[in-house]
Amino acid sequence: MCPMWCEIDCNENQIKCKGKEDKNGCKEADVCIDRPIKNDGTLCPGYCPAECNLEEEISCPSPPEDGCPKAPRCEKKQTDLFGRHCVEQHCKVTCEENEKYCPGNPITNRNGYPTGCFDPDACIPIDTNENGFQCDGHCPIMCDPWYEVKCDGTEIYHGPQAGCKNKDSCKEKARNPNGEFCPGESDSHGCPMTCPDDHDICPTLTDLNTGCKEQARCIPCKKNNNGDCCPSVSNCHVLCQPGQQECAQIGEDDNGCPLPRTCMDVNRDFYGDMCPVYCPGECEEWQIYCEGINDIAYSMGCRTILLIFFTVAILV
Repeated sequence: MCPMWCEIDCNENQIKCKGKEDKNGCKEADVCIDRPIKNDGTLCPGYCPAECNLEEEISCPSPPEDGCPKAPRCEKKQTDLFGRHCVEQHCKVTCEENEKYCPGNPITNRNGYPTGCFDPDACIPIDTNENGFQCDGHCPIMCDPWYEVKCDGTEIYHGPQAGCKNKDSCKEKARNPNGEFCPGESDSHGCPMTCPDDHDICPTLTDLNTGCKEQARCIPCKKNNNGDCCPSVSNCHVLCQPGQQECAQIGEDDNGCPLPRTCMDVNRDFYGDMCPVYCPGECEEWQIYCEGINDIAYSMGCRTILLIFFTVAILV
């Protein structure tokens, strides 16, 4: 026989919860549960414990409301593509106003195919810039580790979201002429980039050792006589063709900006070896500029160093 229980009375600070059934089908005793206090100091409604069907459900916490705890909810267990319960079970999350809801990424098997199960959802904090504007929250991304590179989100420099960042992105991995993947930081992958107004994004040079472009960087700009930024050609390297060498021009333009770099052809001597390159110099008012000559006897057909001769002007 099942036990008999007396009726109980709960006070106004409690709620009455009916007893559950035990494994024999007998009713257990009713209980009184204290009601919590709200944020405003009044009593919460309270709730009675509930059990989920643990074979098919999981018990998930519910977010509080006005400082009052709420009854846990029962959520159906997640299954894979074959209808089997996933090894890891995750409750749905509820994010705050200053958080970004990010769904869990698909779980793949050892061959890289999706299983139908997912990683846990997440709430990502949303930043606020110096002006008090809320940035756009961005969820983490997963790139193919074999064939893609992850590009960090670029910084925003203008508008109400200045100081925030754009979302990350995935780019296909670039290869060098030998078919080898370029280093992760190489500009060959084409990751987007932004710089402050007083910086230049210069064309990246090719690393002769790897055959890939070097890392892109923001370079502080050169300033003219008025303190404004010069054109980027005054600051950046010039991309010369094979068989050429970069040479810096000495001097400034009318605004006080450095003259742009130039490319000079690299010649070869009588044996096919590359000749040394002599970049142009700058002559003063009392000098004349003379190009080097092809000295057959000493340089094997290469041009000798540029010459600068002093001249004296005599006024009669």
